[in-house]
Amino acid sequence: MTQLKLTLVATFTAEPVADTLAFWLEKLAVSAEITFAPYNQVFQQLLDTNSLLSRNEAGYNILLIRFSDWLRYDSRQDVSGGELEPATVERNAHDLVQALSQAAARSSASYLVFLCPEAVGEQHKFVFDELEAILRSGLEGVGDVHLFCRNETLTIYPLEVYEDAWSDRLGHIPYTPLFYNALGTLLARKIAALRRSPYKVIVLDCDNTLWQGVVGEAGAQGVELSGPYLRLQAFMIEQFKAGMLLCLVSKNTEEDVLSVFDQRSDMLLHRNHIVSRRINWQPKSANIQALAQELQLGLDSFIVVDDNPVECAAIQAELPEVLTLQLPAEPDRIPKFLDHVWPFDHLHVTHEDLQRTALYQQNMERDRFRQVSINFTDFLAGLELEIDITPMAVQQQGRVAQLTQRTNQFNMTSVRRTESDINRIRFSQSQQVLVTHVSDRFGDYGLVGVLIYDLEDDAVRADTFLLSCRVLGRGVEHRMLAQLGLVARGQGMSRVIVPFRPTRQNQPAVDFLECVGGEYRRPALDAEGYEFVYPADFVAALDFPSSTLSPDISPLKPVVEGARSAAIADPELWQQIAVELAEPEQIAVAVAMHRRQDRPDIDEAFVAPQIQLQQFIAGLWCEELGLVTVGIHDNFFSLGGDSICGAMFINRLQQKLGETLPIVALFQAPTISQFVEYLRSNCEDAVSRVFPDAMHVSELSGHEQPRSSGNPELPAEPEHEGIEQLMSRLEQLPDKDIDTLLSNLRADKEP
Repeated sequence: MTQLKLTLVATFTAEPVADTLAFWLEKLAVSAEITFAPYNQVFQQLLDTNSLLSRNEAGYNILLIRFSDWLRYDSRQDVSGGELEPATVERNAHDLVQALSQAAARSSASYLVFLCPEAVGEQHKFVFDELEAILRSGLEGVGDVHLFCRNETLTIYPLEVYEDAWSDRLGHIPYTPLFYNALGTLLARKIAALRRSPYKVIVLDCDNTLWQGVVGEAGAQGVELSGPYLRLQAFMIEQFKAGMLLCLVSKNTEEDVLSVFDQRSDMLLHRNHIVSRRINWQPKSANIQALAQELQLGLDSFIVVDDNPVECAAIQAELPEVLTLQLPAEPDRIPKFLDHVWPFDHLHVTHEDLQRTALYQQNMERDRFRQVSINFTDFLAGLELEIDITPMAVQQQGRVAQLTQRTNQFNMTSVRRTESDINRIRFSQSQQVLVTHVSDRFGDYGLVGVLIYDLEDDAVRADTFLLSCRVLGRGVEHRMLAQLGLVARGQGMSRVIVPFRPTRQNQPAVDFLECVGGEYRRPALDAEGYEFVYPADFVAALDFPSSTLSPDISPLKPVVEGARSAAIADPELWQQIAVELAEPEQIAVAVAMHRRQDRPDIDEAFVAPQIQLQQFIAGLWCEELGLVTVGIHDNFFSLGGDSICGAMFINRLQQKLGETLPIVALFQAPTISQFVEYLRSNCEDAVSRVFPDAMHVSELSGHEQPRSSGNPELPAEPEHEGIEQLMSRLEQLPDKDIDTLLSNLRADKEP
């Protein structure tokens, strides 16, 4: 299995997201390597062609940006309440757009830019809103770059307290552990959305799903449209706008259900939102299969939303490909449940997505017209089909990438590409991209076909040749192949080469190539499959032979799209997340349990904590270090601790004691027994108040005197500073230099 590479760079200390991100990637069955770029090196990483970001050729580069960090060391700016110079930070925003544009143009990795929240006054909020607008406008249409707004994390995972001023000042760790959990979850959620093949259809139950009550008993006016159900309807309308097809499947009398849509003015969901319905007393699994056939979509493109556990269990048993979601029994929990079903996330909505329901409704009109046509030739003539094949425009890159990822049936090579890939091809000297736009008298199909080709010595070679199954069998594929012949003739070339790589789903593609000219097939020289080497003049003159159309690709026989590419996770996981892992506190507990491991094999003999203060500190160490247990003589740094974990431990301890503690205390007293003695000597009042038993023990079992002990992260060679010199420096340094020193400490750990 190819390992996914994730490279993170931030304007602040971002390493605390690592455990949460790793937890989710394992949940999602994604093998990944997570790497952090050096601290606060965003621009350097984007501009350096040999940086970690630049060397990540096919993974995800994640940027975490906090606008106030651009002002952190600028003496002219005061984020805490003084005047800002907007021109300075606006220049940074424009520079970031330029650097990202350059980096994305030369990379095949996806760039995910997360703007992170911060509590600021109205004046600064206005400036930061302007910065966000600059980035959003400047990055629109730039390769495979996705921008996420400042309030998104807290909107999905709300926290009353998310900033930590003390750890921010000490180590530029600006957020609480709970927020880092929420942020790591959002990162994983966006990665899942990018990697997951999209669902296309939402099948909705009616009674106790769209409304409360049973319409057959209460009547249209008797069912309740209270807050949670209206929220569900509003949510589904947003899914409709994002390109999802909405269907109804209900065990009911159709007239009763439709009366609610027609008579209730407070219904948010209307008939025009519904592409198709099956309202009868048949098993729901049979109705869903009928919808799949009608819409020509695979069952694993379907999401079912139903309140009835028995119906959900039956669908899961009979149609395991379908994602079946059971709504919570308590209506008030429905909105949050829907917000945390990850497959409902949409990162990028194309023009075709906005029109998808209308496109399918038009297609159903075509089917009805086909049924009343005398023969297939009359049907095609009556369609008044118009086919335009043109070079790809910049604004079409997203749709082209989407088609490479979604098209399974008529796809010669099934090569999947990102927007960055398409953008790079656009600037290529050797490859060209053509797009196919189709319309007829019933409406506009939109951009439905893609040709990517190379020019060889005496041939045009098709790298990508794909077409949406919505227009398959109507001569569009013939026109596209003829276009390659015309390109070859225009370049003075004699051949058109179309490679074919077989998959479980693309039989219609090879049927077409064989129908055009099976005698031109030969084994591929460099890969599995075939190559069809056609004479350029032959394919340039190609026309649609409706009388000899292969029955396998005729529109008289609906073509059902094949299965989506491998799912990123078990469908049952999505229900579990929405129910059990929707809140930062739930996620924090799950991550802590996941990362817990046994105490490492170190030289010190294990001595268990004895008094309450020792036990409390041991508990904090276990949580920060991900260990099941620690001994009172174990060295924090030998257990795997570093300056970041140390800062977070000190922060949590001082919150418990109500006493400010220096980070150097942990360097001086790196074992629990030593640290307790430090606290007894330097924080007597606080320890007496919170842990009174610690002050009444004259001699602790296994007690050892505090001694100076260096951090294992700092090499012990004479040319490096000892702990006393380090302590002295830390106590005298301003905040800015403390940040720099901690950054250098972290850098010392790099291989």
